[in-house]
Amino acid sequence: MKTRFRLLWLPVVLMLLFSCTACSVLEDLGGYRESVVTGRPADPTGGQTEPGEPDVIREPDSGDFLRRFGYDVLWIGQDAYGIVSCKEDDFSTLVSFPMSQLWEEGDGLYLGMRTGDPGVIPYVLVSRNQGVSLDAEEYLNTRFLPEMRKDYGQDLIRAGKAKAVTIGGRQLWQMEFEYELPDKGVTIIMRRICGTIGDSFVIFTAKKTEEDNDAVFTSLEEIVTYYQNGADAYSGGTVPPGEPTALPADAIPTAAPADPGPKAAGYGEYTVKPAERLTLNTVKVSNDVFSMEVPENWIVMTHKQFSDFGVYLYDPEVPERKIFFYCKMEYFNKSQAEKDYYARLASMAGITSFAADPYGYLTQANVPVLNPATTACFYENYQAFISLIYQINGYAYIYPDLNQVRVLERYASSAPVTPTCMDNSILRITFTADSGTACQGLVGGEVSNKMTYIENGLDLGFYCVYDMMGITAPDGEFSELEPVLLRCLASFDLTDSYVRQTQQNTANETDAILAAGRSMQAAYDSYNAAWSSRQTSYDILSQKNSDATLGYDRLYDPDTNEVYRAESGFYEQYDLHRGEYPNPNLKILDPSTEGYYLRPVDYYISK
Repeated sequence: MKTRFRLLWLPVVLMLLFSCTACSVLEDLGGYRESVVTGRPADPTGGQTEPGEPDVIREPDSGDFLRRFGYDVLWIGQDAYGIVSCKEDDFSTLVSFPMSQLWEEGDGLYLGMRTGDPGVIPYVLVSRNQGVSLDAEEYLNTRFLPEMRKDYGQDLIRAGKAKAVTIGGRQLWQMEFEYELPDKGVTIIMRRICGTIGDSFVIFTAKKTEEDNDAVFTSLEEIVTYYQNGADAYSGGTVPPGEPTALPADAIPTAAPADPGPKAAGYGEYTVKPAERLTLNTVKVSNDVFSMEVPENWIVMTHKQFSDFGVYLYDPEVPERKIFFYCKMEYFNKSQAEKDYYARLASMAGITSFAADPYGYLTQANVPVLNPATTACFYENYQAFISLIYQINGYAYIYPDLNQVRVLERYASSAPVTPTCMDNSILRITFTADSGTACQGLVGGEVSNKMTYIENGLDLGFYCVYDMMGITAPDGEFSELEPVLLRCLASFDLTDSYVRQTQQNTANETDAILAAGRSMQAAYDSYNAAWSSRQTSYDILSQKNSDATLGYDRLYDPDTNEVYRAESGFYEQYDLHRGEYPNPNLKILDPSTEGYYLRPVDYYISK
């Protein structure tokens, strides 16, 4: 009876899996599946729409993101920072990541990474000792190090050496420790930075567990960079003057030099041209199904309907620039044993083509296995799954091309999940587009256990993926385009009427569609946190690889901090005859100066 039930149930599932019913959801934009979006730019201030404009639900920008956590907000360039003010110790600083705050007498100000839970690791602790004069290196070696050894004894795994560091233009000292908390079963990594700032000896301490990412250390450097004596230093909404500057030493310039001037002449067969900053104007679009802020002149494509609805946007001039969101992707095998089971059924039935596969055995035998059932595993198998859909159904719907996906970093998503969620993560990935272009992306999705069906000890159920979404761009562009791409993704909103239709047509997936279409704020917050917490070492590596592949050298001017990208061969000639060039100061990047890879290119040198 079990086998008979299985054979009756399976064809229905597989027919649902690979059916592609066209859905006319973009009639207002000129087509059921594909439209070029042009028109009125979106108001970057989030002001009221004018009469006749589509009504679009705009997600808050990063400034509003910080305000929701009770911060005053200061804008520096294109970045928003929350103002932290400590009246007890009379200092202030800035952070870009929301942190709970708690003052404890004698200890200083806790800035907790887990909002609403002050004092719990991970956190940054700041203490100002006004009127105290200490030698920072001596303090770390002769006072703090002995205290750590006394407090933790044999649980102190590592005690680093005191070393001089420069953060935000300040010359300070740093020491790092690693110790165990046996009663809690965790390993703690502590970083202490200290030194004299003005008339005070200031101590900054960051702690995280071994499992936490390095977001707290990134925030530590921000807090040190923007620290100012005086609780009201930022009260006027401006960056305080004086040394050191409030901008970090490696801050990314917000605009290219207006005119290269004499740089363009005197370089022989080479020319020097100023780099143009990437910009994307956006427009508001809306219809009966969804509303969204979209980059101008991009192609908008929609996918199916109801709980299977998806939207895919790309730039026709640079197709590697993408934004996508799919309510659901399904189905996936749970194990290789399940995959082999269907392969045996297909073989026994003599099925050799998808066209002659009435029960879907061959199809299911080719569906990827998600083992483990994680977001990362889904994206690593994504292109194989999409290739299978194209092979079976042709190109009725176009999906993002994400080949050779490599996961660089993983972050937990705060978006709502279904009761059977297995994993819900934000991933920073690299991949290769169909064009061969190396790309980066921030992508996410929730892997859910859609069904469990045990037969002879084997689970013949399947997984599906809800809330598949992401933004991508070529390697060299991603960091520059990321803010506007994220803003557009976050603005996606399903209309109330369409959600009601979904409830009527797919009652069993109402919760899933609501989670998919109404969780964009949580997803947006997760993506912002993931990007701000990223390891910049991957940014540097991708830039270096891109230069090597395309045949460029990266140069910099130590006097102006301007960055040049030169065709290979230029620097060797230039270095032998520096005195003959208008600017004799250019240097090629080496391991000690590779931080310049984090800056945008100011000038291109080419023949």
